[in-house]
Amino acid sequence: MSGRIVLPDLSSKLIDDDRIQLLEPLGAGAYGAVYSGLNCLEDATSPSYFAVKIMPREDKTSHGGALQSREINYHGYVSGHPNILKLYRVAHDSEYTYIIMDYCPGGDMYRIVSLKHTFARNDVLIKSLFLQLVDAVDACHQNGIFHRDLKPENVLVSDDSTRLFLADFGLATKSERSTSFGVGSSTYMSPECINYYGDNPFYEPRINDIWALGVILINMITGRSPWKQAMPSDECFYRFMQDSSVLRRMLPLSQAVDDVLQRIFLPLPEDRIDLFTLRQLILEVDTFYMSEEELIIATPPARHAWETYQSYSTDLDPFACDSTSSIMQTASEGLSSSSSEEAAPDESQHEMCSDPLCRLEQKYVSARVFKRVLEASDFRGIFTLGSAEEDSFSDSNRSQSPADELYPHVPSMPSSSSFYSVESSSAEESDGPRTPETHAQNPAIAVPDLNESMGIERVPKRVESVAAKPNSRTRWLKRRLGIIQSTTVW
Repeated sequence: MSGRIVLPDLSSKLIDDDRIQLLEPLGAGAYGAVYSGLNCLEDATSPSYFAVKIMPREDKTSHGGALQSREINYHGYVSGHPNILKLYRVAHDSEYTYIIMDYCPGGDMYRIVSLKHTFARNDVLIKSLFLQLVDAVDACHQNGIFHRDLKPENVLVSDDSTRLFLADFGLATKSERSTSFGVGSSTYMSPECINYYGDNPFYEPRINDIWALGVILINMITGRSPWKQAMPSDECFYRFMQDSSVLRRMLPLSQAVDDVLQRIFLPLPEDRIDLFTLRQLILEVDTFYMSEEELIIATPPARHAWETYQSYSTDLDPFACDSTSSIMQTASEGLSSSSSEEAAPDESQHEMCSDPLCRLEQKYVSARVFKRVLEASDFRGIFTLGSAEEDSFSDSNRSQSPADELYPHVPSMPSSSSFYSVESSSAEESDGPRTPETHAQNPAIAVPDLNESMGIERVPKRVESVAAKPNSRTRWLKRRLGIIQSTTVW
């Protein structure tokens, strides 16, 4: 399949042997559309609905047909899990394939996070839904299926915001090792999936999914993403690789959740946390946010993130946001784009890393990659989910991300693409239209209690404690500089 497919208006059409009537489109993308569908077998006094994904029918022997079959088979195989969107059946006619699934009127997590701020300062809700997502991903992994496109747009939420459902298996794979680099959505890809240096022979989709979970967790807690892309030319990620404590300086994260994130965002994939351990540690987190005492002495960016990410009251319209806004907008201040010449970091402007390998890496990367590296001690390069305009606390009129000005070769972030947009089903980068407007209820949310017996039942193989190995970042730097050529784990 190539190019964008525009389907005619299929509203009111009867499908599946007249058992479902298509109602209105929920979204559209490059490879089809998603409609709401009325269950014609139910009593009209208590109607029920489906979400129907519609794609042009492909010959099973063609490449497009193989992709459709793979998505249907993988999704159907795990859809019995309570936190994976239920796939009921697949119908066909002479023109189209119809994938019939549960309808979630609550919309996707992207809108819940970026427009409604439902999770803001709600520790119980964050913990409950994130653990449900971990359980859904683990169910896939235990069945040998790796999602490869985990992001808020592909996570649907119930209308009362107490349950979530993983969706869109268009990029899923059963390969333990993949050589298809750059598959997924760039903000949620691990460094080895991006393969910036081009020296990875393969990456493991299982571990790539865990990295994406870490980014989603930050989205839920703060409404922001830590970086646009986990690659050295991204200022935010580069600074994190220099000093991992930058997360708590930029965002109002508790020490407990920061400790968990540090074990997810390790540069070497073999050092990262496994799903079982991740679940156990999240259960032990009392709060995901800084205490009042910590906020008093927190940096201005962390306090700004705390003050600007609050749950909307029920009398506000969370959908008043400009629907054309990018999924990532800058929330940074103090980034100057005046210099476009390639330059090494100015060591006088900040406290240099004490690790000689770190200093060597700074010069090495600067010479090869950077036009300029921000070296201000008060670094503010954190990105906001779903902001209609730049969320800056000093320069609100800046029209472009400073990172885009500094690195024009780095592609700008695409518009939000949700499960309902059908954009990521057969494409490596999701850049389709946004999820259509769905006004979820906003009740006083009652979240069920959690206990240690819930969730993952079978314990997967656990990685060694990171503390038992030489520093992960140091070993990564050595490899990057060619000091260690082998990928053998120490």
